[in-house]
Amino acid sequence: MKSVISLLNRAAHPERASVDNVIHSKDWEIVEDVFATIGKFTPESFRSNRLPLLSLPEDVLEPLREGAIAYTKGRAIARVKDDRERRKLLDSAIEENLSLSQIKERVARVKSRLSQGNEGEKDLNSLKGRVDVIYRRMKQSKVWDDPKKRKQLDKLLKNLEALLEVNE
Repeated sequence: MKSVISLLNRAAHPERASVDNVIHSKDWEIVEDVFATIGKFTPESFRSNRLPLLSLPEDVLEPLREGAIAYTKGRAIARVKDDRERRKLLDSAIEENLSLSQIKERVARVKSRLSQGNEGEKDLNSLKGRVDVIYRRMKQSKVWDDPKKRKQLDKLLKNLEALLEVNE
């Protein structure tokens, strides 16, 4: 396994002189044949997207291997370093079939909550987190299609702009 990883990593760097030796080797032909047979990946996409999955925490790696969760969701969940919080998020993601964007929002909330120190900082981080979540949701919502809602949004934005000008 390590020799295949090394081969993929060497082939990924065309600026290095050893790439010609890699690409023209019998081992590389075997690797290319395997990827051609599978047909789903290229060696480069596998190296950059799937190989890093091997370094995910075991509690995330297990459901990935079982097919209980997509690799993109697993990578997002693995960003939570606290084992207990990560496990809770992982269980929720599987049970509720959360989308990747929902998982990313929850990861942001968990990370924000875990990074908070005292109460004043906690309130500030929570407020900033809420603004981030609202901003992402607003950009994706259909509020832009409804003239009445767009008008309300414009009013709210003017209030926010005024608030920011006062504090500058």
